[in-house]
Amino acid sequence: MNNKVIQKILYGLGVSSWVVVVLLGIAGSLIGFAIVYFVLQVSGDHAAGFLESPLGQLIFMALIYVIGCLIVVIPYLFMNVRGRHILARLGLTKRPTGRAIALAAAFWFIGYILSMLVMLTLTFLPLTGIDLTQKQEVGFENLKTIFEYVAAFIALCIIAPIAEEAIFRGFLYDRLRTHFHFITSMLITSFIFAFVHLQVNVGIDVFILSLFLCYLRERYVSLWPGIFLHSLKNSVAYFFLFIAPLIGINLIQ
Repeated sequence: MNNKVIQKILYGLGVSSWVVVVLLGIAGSLIGFAIVYFVLQVSGDHAAGFLESPLGQLIFMALIYVIGCLIVVIPYLFMNVRGRHILARLGLTKRPTGRAIALAAAFWFIGYILSMLVMLTLTFLPLTGIDLTQKQEVGFENLKTIFEYVAAFIALCIIAPIAEEAIFRGFLYDRLRTHFHFITSMLITSFIFAFVHLQVNVGIDVFILSLFLCYLRERYVSLWPGIFLHSLKNSVAYFFLFIAPLIGINLIQ
C-alpha cells in the first residue's frame, strides 16, 4: 500500500470519524459537566430539580446538540467552504420529494422488522451475554403534565433527529463519502452512530436504521428524507414509551 493511499485513509477517517467521536463526544461531555457543576454550585438543590425536570432536560439536550452542530461546522470553515455552502454540504438545502418521504416511511417498517429478526436471532444464540431487553435511557422520566410530554416530544422527535442527522449523515457521511465507496462510508457511519448510543441492543437497532438513512442521503443528496425517517422512528418509540402506558398498553418494559 503506497503512501498516497495511506494518507487518503487517514485523512478520510481523521477529518470525519475522529471529529465526531472525539471532539463532539469529549467537548459535549465536558461542556455538559461544566454546566451542571457550576449551576449546581450556584443554585444547589433548586437547580438540580430544574435540571431533572422535562424543561431542564429539553434545554440541556438542545444546548448540547447546538454545540455539537457548531463543532461539526468548524472543520468546513477551515476547509475554505463558504458559509452559504455549508448547509448544502450537510444536505439541508434540497427539499425532499413525495416519493422520498414515502420511501422513508417504508424503510421504517422494513428496518423495524429487520431489527426484530436480528434481536430474536441473538436471543437464541448461547453465550452472547447481551441483554436485549435493556430499556434505552432517553431521560424524561415520570412525565406528568401536558407541557412535560410536549417538551419530551420536541427533544426526542424533533431536535434529536435534526441534530443527529446533521452530525452523522450530514457531516460524517459527507466527509467519508469524499474518500471512500458508498458501502464503506455507510458502514463506518452506521458503526459510529451505533457506538455512541452505548447500549448493545440499542446499537443494533440504530445501526440498521443508519443503513437506511445513509441510503436516503446517497439517493436523494438530501438530509430531509432521513430526518423524516429518524423522526418517524423516534415518534413511534415515544408513543410506546410514554403514551401507550397511559392507555394501558405496556409493550416496552
